[in-house]
Amino acid sequence: MWKIEIYFVVKILLSIVLVMFFLKTESDLKIIIKDQLTSEVLPFSSVSVCGENYVSDERGELIIKNFYGRCTVVVQRLGYVIFREEVLLRDKKTIVVLLKEEPI
Repeated sequence: MWKIEIYFVVKILLSIVLVMFFLKTESDLKIIIKDQLTSEVLPFSSVSVCGENYVSDERGELIIKNFYGRCTVVVQRLGYVIFREEVLLRDKKTIVVLLKEEPI
């Protein structure tokens, strides 16, 4: 009798662990930064993801490895309006940021 109960408890615990594993899926987050009017890439833009600071490459791209969860992405570039968006990995794996020129 105890063996049957232990078997079901182990089976339930294993199911919970598997569900938690699939809910916390890690993946790469790719951010591409472009000008809103011309669609030209904007290289070397300042990017903040979950409070960590990065710089996009010469193609206006940034890839963050093993990203998961929810956080705020902030993109800044001189002469452009600051971009802010909350990101949830299940919603997006690639974000195309279209920066709008800021009038001087």
